[in-house]
Amino acid sequence: MLALLDAFAPTPKPTDPAKLLQVRVIIGSSFLSIMAGLTFWMLQVFLGLDGWIQPHVYFVIMGTCAVTLLKLSGSVYGAATVQGFGFLSYLLWISWLDGGIESYILPGFMVMPLTAVLMNGVWAGAAWAGATLFSLLAIAFLQPDKTLLLSEEGHYIMLSAASVLATFAICLLALIIEVTKMLSFADLESERRKAESVSERVRNLLESLSHSLVKVNQDSSDISAKARQTADSMQEQTRHANTLFDGMAKFKQQLNENADRSVKVAEDASQVGERVSQTGEVMSRSNKDMAAVS
Repeated sequence: MLALLDAFAPTPKPTDPAKLLQVRVIIGSSFLSIMAGLTFWMLQVFLGLDGWIQPHVYFVIMGTCAVTLLKLSGSVYGAATVQGFGFLSYLLWISWLDGGIESYILPGFMVMPLTAVLMNGVWAGAAWAGATLFSLLAIAFLQPDKTLLLSEEGHYIMLSAASVLATFAICLLALIIEVTKMLSFADLESERRKAESVSERVRNLLESLSHSLVKVNQDSSDISAKARQTADSMQEQTRHANTLFDGMAKFKQQLNENADRSVKVAEDASQVGERVSQTGEVMSRSNKDMAAVS
């Protein structure tokens, strides 16, 4: 049944349960309007009343317009207004033709407040219900004459049909409410299970991440310890390098000092050589002088 109702729902179908219920009630009441209009029309023809078919045709047209407007525009408020106005005006029209509160259509007034509340919400539905009550009081006060020439048996048949249709309408609306509620609860339960499944997966993921973080923390501690050891070793090597550098500096200084000393010794040796050369020259001259004397 809901699949049939949802086939006439606007696209995309409302996801809000309250709005979806309104849409289904509008479509269901529109179908009931069409069915009721055709039923009363056929019964009226069966009873030999060929005239006064305009109200029933009007009711069928208004129901068709409401569901068409809802399907094409998606306007819940507009469709509910068309359906509510069509329903109430049809009831008043038939009541006016059939003697006011003695009309066979009177059971329909019991359906109107319930339908109005379900289609429009509490406050708008209360306004429609107030309009229905006011209309009944006005009809009772005015007491119009009967224009439909129904026999007592015909009136009973039409009244019975109206009572059956009103009861069927109330049962159908109650069924729509209950099934929609059950499906909404089922959807909520499904969403709850999905949420629990996601929560379980997230919890497992967090536990896995926690274990991974513990492992990473342990590895980080090991790496940190090794890094400290490496740093200590590098500091020790740096100290050795500094010591070696100091030794090399001292060795270089010693080499420089030795070089200076070598230069000094070379200079002294040069001076000694000059002196030896001078001595040799003196001895050579002395030898020459001695040879000359001889």
